[in-house]
Amino acid sequence: MDKYYVIVAGSGSTSRANLEALMEDHFYAHGADGVVVLPYEIKPSQGQVFAAQLAKDKNKELIVYTKSGKFEGLPTSTMVEGLAKDAANDFKKEKAFAFLLWDDEDPNSVNLLADLDGIPCFDLTDGLKSMSSADVTRMEAPVIPEQETIKVESEQVDDEEEDEEEDLFEEEEVDEAEEEIMENLYYGIQAIAQIFAQALVEAMADTPNKPLKGPEA
Repeated sequence: MDKYYVIVAGSGSTSRANLEALMEDHFYAHGADGVVVLPYEIKPSQGQVFAAQLAKDKNKELIVYTKSGKFEGLPTSTMVEGLAKDAANDFKKEKAFAFLLWDDEDPNSVNLLADLDGIPCFDLTDGLKSMSSADVTRMEAPVIPEQETIKVESEQVDDEEEDEEEDLFEEEEVDEAEEEIMENLYYGIQAIAQIFAQALVEAMADTPNKPLKGPEA
């Protein structure tokens, strides 16, 4: 049989048993010359690692498309500098299939489906249900103009400076309050000492030269 390519992409969750069962059925139906292709941006997902290990166990050729240089958990493979869209361009004229590890909460799933336009796509997390890229649009991250970026950073700096000034002001208020309390306490002690001193003077004035009484015989 002719060589064909199975592109496994995405970061959706599925069990190893489910992934292996679906991919083995596909290999059985299409022949022994299947090549597993793994495109990713930063690092391979858990599902892609499962697919790579299955490829090794079944003696399938493995091709990795990435620009990150990270291959954690992957066996020896052919490396191509590129992403899913590059893989689609390379294999859309060949016999190829795309198995997506779909994740409804991950916008990158939509982007992968859009990037793989021209290749039959199937949901590897849902029994290889057929998926169409015709009705999806790639979701690009908003580009913030440089001037706006500078403005945001400047506002953050201003906010930090205001917070520091508020903290210093609060510390000064606390210090002033403590200083006022200590000053009031000092003058209070002085006043009490003066009262006792005055009382002692008056007591001594009332009993001039009066001898102390000793014990009676």
